[in-house]
Amino acid sequence: MGRMGAMTRAAAAILGLHALLAAQAPENRIVVLNRGDAGWQGVVPVSVPFSRGAHKDVQRLRIGDDVAPCETIMRWPDGSARVVRAWPRLVLDPGERRECRVSPTDAPVELVERDRFFDELPMRTVLEDPWGRRFFARFEPDSAAGPDGWSRRGLRCGKRRFRSTHRDEGDSSLGMRAYLTTFAGDRRATLTVLLDNDPADPAQALGPARFRSFAIESRDPRLRFRPRWSEENLLPHPEETRTGYRQVLLRPSDQLYLGDRTAKAFRFDLFADGVGVTDGERERARLPRPFAVPTLAWTRHTRAFGAHGGPAPADDRPDVLVKTLEEEWREGAWFGPFGDFGDPADAAHQGTPRNGPCALHNVLRCESSILLGIAETQVLQHTLRPTPGRAPRLPRAHASLRQGMSPRTIDRPHGFTPVDYEHFSVDLLYDYYWLTADPLARDELVRMGSGLWDVLGGVPFRTPRGEGWCLQAAVSIARATGDDSLVRAVHRHVTDTLLPRLGRDQQPYVLPQPPHEHAFGVTDHPFDVPWQMAALIHGLRALWDETEDLRIAGAIVRTARIMATVGWVDDVGPKYLYSTVDPRRYRLPVGFGPTEGTARMQLGAFVLAMELLEATESEPDRSLLASRADFLRAGDESPAEVARDPWSQIHLDRHR
Repeated sequence: MGRMGAMTRAAAAILGLHALLAAQAPENRIVVLNRGDAGWQGVVPVSVPFSRGAHKDVQRLRIGDDVAPCETIMRWPDGSARVVRAWPRLVLDPGERRECRVSPTDAPVELVERDRFFDELPMRTVLEDPWGRRFFARFEPDSAAGPDGWSRRGLRCGKRRFRSTHRDEGDSSLGMRAYLTTFAGDRRATLTVLLDNDPADPAQALGPARFRSFAIESRDPRLRFRPRWSEENLLPHPEETRTGYRQVLLRPSDQLYLGDRTAKAFRFDLFADGVGVTDGERERARLPRPFAVPTLAWTRHTRAFGAHGGPAPADDRPDVLVKTLEEEWREGAWFGPFGDFGDPADAAHQGTPRNGPCALHNVLRCESSILLGIAETQVLQHTLRPTPGRAPRLPRAHASLRQGMSPRTIDRPHGFTPVDYEHFSVDLLYDYYWLTADPLARDELVRMGSGLWDVLGGVPFRTPRGEGWCLQAAVSIARATGDDSLVRAVHRHVTDTLLPRLGRDQQPYVLPQPPHEHAFGVTDHPFDVPWQMAALIHGLRALWDETEDLRIAGAIVRTARIMATVGWVDDVGPKYLYSTVDPRRYRLPVGFGPTEGTARMQLGAFVLAMELLEATESEPDRSLLASRADFLRAGDESPAEVARDPWSQIHLDRHR
């Protein structure tokens, strides 16, 4: 059978690993934390992962003493439930932390009165153009989301999308998009509002567009609303009006604009006041909804998190880590309405901080609502990032709206760049959707996927990290959206375009790059980059998990072997790059040690390749990869720093 037979056994070994994990399963539990100083009685949404093949579908879960309705938001390649969103009703004491057992059930869901919110939102947004003309947009249900705009109207939770255009006397301007989430028996709701420059109808595209101010108004005094992250967005205090309340979201300025295919998002907590509402209800409306996540032990067992499972075990001092990460965010992020909020606006920021096997692992490791809140701000700001693979549209009819805007401003609005070939990442969006089922995050994943193929097909030459990050992103988007066409497309790309270009047999490279002055000067030396090979393994492994294509498994194993041999200096560590003409000519990293920085990317890659070697390859090969991973791990100086690093999650999860 040779190598093909070995790879068949590799697939069986991985499936056997899933079965072994099932036999050693910890108890399925969630952790719930009531962050308020008053008791709670109501819906607490939570995501619950399951191992591959465990359940074809999950419609109801018993969580604690409640039977909760569910919706499967992600599936495994075999169609079984990967992540389920549940809406249990819980009663919690002030400040209580509780673990609740979770199990599928056929028991009926206790009926609760439907949400006590407005059937139609008595609100509008107000846009002022550069010449002082005012345009108004109402909350019109978006039929593309579902009947009357409802993408979900279940027993415990409703989700509705709105889309309209700012208009005045027949003329139109920028669009408005909104997402409303309501809960059974609750006067509270969550509303996300976007000033939108990406119309559903391309014929209505304005291109880059200047404007002067933006505000939201309630048209009914019973509707109370409070913006989240008001300080970070530099929002003024709301104003009471004759018909309700007005909140200025973007203060009058001649410097306001939106790039083409971008938006600016705001999130609000809403409350339906009125006759019969008690002071106690009003006071409780100020409190945050309890935070809930699956336990770390259960999440790690299922292998359902991130691109490849994990995360690492819990932090020994989670409160200290959360405080440190929050302080780093406060001190290092760029705030203001068009700031990056800690998610670098430049997708090609030095050190590839936006790439990895996961982004929000510390939310689970620390059970932290604070870290999830930071992620929320970054997801909202992500709408400012242009759609990848698409040049800005510059319609002549709307040239006056971009008057005075420089080419750099048009291409990089507010400093945000589209994700590119070598930095394509949806890790933040994917993990946030995994944890929250947030509809905006899902729509942002769809938007990123819409341009991925253009990015992948529009490069002058191919690199290991470019291929790897695009593949991993494609698989993540497909998992979150259920759009398998993206996986099929990149699978064809890999088999038809990528695999034929990879090195074979005794060739000392994986995917050589043309000579470059920053490598070995302008010479005849093409080069290869071991840390970029690690990115390729991450992407190929994600695609292998979806397809179990034996050719992909072989490419993963060979890439890891090249990393561990030609790409390695004994007793030193991985090469930063080397000549594919003469691998003895190489460079080590500058500014950090051989086992630091980019070398950490290889830690998880070795593990992912080793899992395909189980019961298939010779003991020397498996031992070689394990020894390289152990060498990188031995160079760790601060275990706490390593454990928070996204690149360490796979290795620490599998080999603590």
